[in-house]
Amino acid sequence: MHDHVTTRSPDTTRAAPDGAAPRLRGTHAPTVRRRLRDANQARGWAAHRIDVASRRLLDGAHIVLGSELGDLSGLTLTAVVDQRPVTIRMAYGRPVAALLHDAQAADAPVTSLLHHGHDRVGRRVQHDLAHAAAFARATGLDRPETIASQGPVTITEHPDGTSLSAAVLEHPDRTGALLEHLWSALAGIRDPHLTQAVPVPASSSRLGVEGEFRALWHGIAPAWLDDIGIGWTHIKNRRALLDSMDDFSVRLDEHRPHDHDEQRVLVHGNLDCDHLVLATGGTWTSSPRPHLAAPEADIALLVSRLTQLLIGSAAPPDTVVAVTGAVHSWLTTDTGPLPDHNRPATLREVLRQWAMDTLTVLTTCLALPPRVPAPTDTQRHMTHRATRVLQIVATIIRGLELRPEQPEYALTTALARVHAACGIPRHRQLDTRKTPRG
Repeated sequence: MHDHVTTRSPDTTRAAPDGAAPRLRGTHAPTVRRRLRDANQARGWAAHRIDVASRRLLDGAHIVLGSELGDLSGLTLTAVVDQRPVTIRMAYGRPVAALLHDAQAADAPVTSLLHHGHDRVGRRVQHDLAHAAAFARATGLDRPETIASQGPVTITEHPDGTSLSAAVLEHPDRTGALLEHLWSALAGIRDPHLTQAVPVPASSSRLGVEGEFRALWHGIAPAWLDDIGIGWTHIKNRRALLDSMDDFSVRLDEHRPHDHDEQRVLVHGNLDCDHLVLATGGTWTSSPRPHLAAPEADIALLVSRLTQLLIGSAAPPDTVVAVTGAVHSWLTTDTGPLPDHNRPATLREVLRQWAMDTLTVLTTCLALPPRVPAPTDTQRHMTHRATRVLQIVATIIRGLELRPEQPEYALTTALARVHAACGIPRHRQLDTRKTPRG
């Protein structure tokens, strides 16, 4: 049930001269300035907590804090500890967009909200860390070593190797082999008895593709969704954008399988290509976020993040064509990740969750002013192409509605929309006519 009780504000842009970007209405300029100010204060407060906690946890170590990495729900910094590269993260316990909106709504310093939730968020982080470690032991996965942690602050080794993101952009012709190798290495996560071997964390309902999607679009909508589009001057009709995203969320929910809850299993939960690292020896390192979900959730997240990477990195046409072609082959071949039994239903759910993840990431980024550095560079650049990215979601929905028995057609047309979002000329795009029509 989608009970959106928040009031949408009218269109926030006014017409501009030909060739010029539309200008924000003056009434929203103070909001954008407040968001930027609060974002800087939150980062400063979190960086201080990271500095204090890391020196307490690593007493006597030589620590050099480095650059900031994109993080939509916390602050993540690179660092070097005694010449060992690490990442240090402090979780906020909510999306950055929600934190900034809530601070203004309560007319309170953003740091007071962080301070108030510090212990609660810390307990959840520690619980999830313990659960992820148990999941890795049960599945035999290699995961980055957690060097130390306290409350919401976690210090993790930076694994030596090449991320899947970097690998496919550098060698797009190897994408198919990389996906096959990765899926083989992750065989342990497909053990049907994992739910008995690893307890499910209390926070699992808000994790993963569907958990994050439901937190945004089910029940009473979070008030911070009304911030979508503020500051993004390329959005010419904010109201239409909001209505489209709301409509897409309803239609995606309508295609939820009837036996969805009965089919849930314990999944990896973090097959983001930025977080999958291939070592020189050929082993994969990953950072699991296990939770109960549909078996197809991991495949959907991997496909979604690969396509977001192509769009947000402005990959050259040859790279986009090679990677999307490999994804198409991987999903449709008999030796791919989809089971032999009930393959059409499985592919439909992969497509649905791909659309859900794309909509969730785009929503969370659009609810932040462009200069807030929470999104990664890839996510920020993808958000600048929001209208084209939403066409991928729309295409998947239309395929599910009009050709439910031919999900391969929806897959082909969705990948063609990825080409369009990357700015590839039509003659270089996938030929959807090759897919049989009903």
